[in-house]
Amino acid sequence: MPVNVVDLGADNTGTLDATGAFQAALDQAGTRGATVFAPAGTYKIAGSLQVPSFVTLEGEWKAPAYWAQGVPDIGTVLHAYAGRGNVDGPPFITLAGHAAGVKGLAIRYPLQGETFARERPRPAGVHSYPPTIRGGVPTPNDDFFDNLSVQDCLLVNPYSAVDFATHRCGRHFIRGLYGQPLRTGIQVDGCLDVGRIEDVHFWPFWRDTPEMKAYTGREGFAIVLRRSDWQIVHNVVLLGYHVGILFGHGLHVTTPEEDPTRARHFPDGCNGQFSNINIDVGDVGLDIYNTSGAGINFANLNVACTNNFDHTIRRAIWAHPLDPSERGRDANQISALNIVNGSFWGGSHQMILWERGGPLQVSNSLFRNWEPGEAAIRVAGGRALISGNTFLFDGGDNMKAGPRTAVEVGPDAEGAIIMGNDLNGLPLDVRPSTVVAHNLA
Repeated sequence: MPVNVVDLGADNTGTLDATGAFQAALDQAGTRGATVFAPAGTYKIAGSLQVPSFVTLEGEWKAPAYWAQGVPDIGTVLHAYAGRGNVDGPPFITLAGHAAGVKGLAIRYPLQGETFARERPRPAGVHSYPPTIRGGVPTPNDDFFDNLSVQDCLLVNPYSAVDFATHRCGRHFIRGLYGQPLRTGIQVDGCLDVGRIEDVHFWPFWRDTPEMKAYTGREGFAIVLRRSDWQIVHNVVLLGYHVGILFGHGLHVTTPEEDPTRARHFPDGCNGQFSNINIDVGDVGLDIYNTSGAGINFANLNVACTNNFDHTIRRAIWAHPLDPSERGRDANQISALNIVNGSFWGGSHQMILWERGGPLQVSNSLFRNWEPGEAAIRVAGGRALISGNTFLFDGGDNMKAGPRTAVEVGPDAEGAIIMGNDLNGLPLDVRPSTVVAHNLA
């Protein structure tokens, strides 16, 4: 039988602190791996919560998740109060054991956006908080927890939403996550077995103001993926962020010289499969610093870059050159990026800048409207195979007229094959070593 938090004294009106009752219920359920049930209502949580192994904290789910200013709380709503101004404080909820999870909850920070004089001023009163949900706890052996889950949740206005990066969380499962993370949405690192992220919608649910748009547009990262082996990401909408998905090198690196008892070496990047990915009103859609040798595969990728959220870069995909600090490490590669059925539009400065690694493989995709004087795809380094795409300038997206290039291959590129594309009168700028064939001018 589930353990009911109300039976242990939790106030569901949002008036009295329910932290103790919730934790008592979680501890009781932890003795037998049960579900902790929080009936519909509003619960004030002044502290933080730990979910033990094989326990799910579950509320009454109303799908799809919904929240609006002035509308009464719907379903099971937790009001988070602790940690304002302290990103290093205890997470609001810690999944503290194998197969721990949360399901069917809405979480809101009532003090987010209020004036807070002790913290560095931020636009519209944005305040930092610890992560809303973090997987794992520090252990003497730098251990990990598997099969952690976040399902059917609305995180209304977190500063940092889900942290599966600080500690290693193998086979994590995130599905049905809605919300408006202001600084960071989902972080993953050190996942050595398949993780899944499905049906995620990050959007201005909480506040759609010029100040909030500008803050998230300059500083927000929707998804950050570091070392993750065969990560699966499916059915995702990310709107208004500085970076939609960042691919970086793993940070779980401890050498025997630093600590002989906790030697870990997971510096590599992410590989995996991504489908139905929609990055809208973005500054940089895919920001790539490192991926692992097995590569990244995208099917049905839609990226629209605009300056609506104070964006200045407006580049759909950017594979960066090697940072000098990475030299001599394992984490210095960008492996294959394969994109099939992509759509790039919205007034980007440039669609793709490929400066390192590869091959970049793009096929059956649409590139529509980018700035004059720029190439839709610029291969400045590495290798590329560009085939079966359509490049189009039709004056939409308030774009100014002027000369544009479909594909540019720079002098430092290792090589490129450009074939079978519909160029619609847009020129190519390539080197003699580039293979160009069967394009429709």
